[in-house]
Amino acid sequence: MFKPLTIAAKTAIKRNKMSTPTRQVLRVEREVASRREPWHPWLDYGCGRGDDVRFLRAELNGYEHLAFRDDGWLIDGYDPGFGRDDRRFGCGYDVVTCTYVLNVIESEVERIPVIQDVVQHLSRGGVAYFSVRTDVKKDGVTRAQTYQTNYTPERLQATLQVALDLRDDSDKRRYNVALLQSDRPSSYAIAVVHRTA
Repeated sequence: MFKPLTIAAKTAIKRNKMSTPTRQVLRVEREVASRREPWHPWLDYGCGRGDDVRFLRAELNGYEHLAFRDDGWLIDGYDPGFGRDDRRFGCGYDVVTCTYVLNVIESEVERIPVIQDVVQHLSRGGVAYFSVRTDVKKDGVTRAQTYQTNYTPERLQATLQVALDLRDDSDKRRYNVALLQSDRPSSYAIAVVHRTA
């Protein structure tokens, strides 16, 4: 059965190279990977058409269709708008990226469960990277019939903190939120959520 794309899913563009925020996260993660176990699960949450998943697999595993290697990275993608779900349940992820997802969701109320779901996928010690656009001129529906909202780094950090503070009290996991210095601050911001317990 044909399912029409939501307005948020329409923002996923076809890429011929890895997105800039994902390239920056990859550089950071390569630096810390040597201090982790030899197997590194990574989830691209809200992966759209899956282009960053393919590019990460090619870069880290040598072949764009190879999801994992015994001595390397496990790269999965998830996007309900495109019907893609590679998630391995029971597998906590060391890295979860959520690139250009929050800024295409129309309301703060709808963003909170997405943030909470992203961090639910983290293993203890895992890190989630939330990237949002900082170059949107005006919040609202664009000529291309997609929704965009502008973020400042501070707004991103505050949104994440509110979502984490609203979790169920029985959830004993703990998180720290910080900003990562963006390679292109006029274009995008990245916030890091680190699961500490």
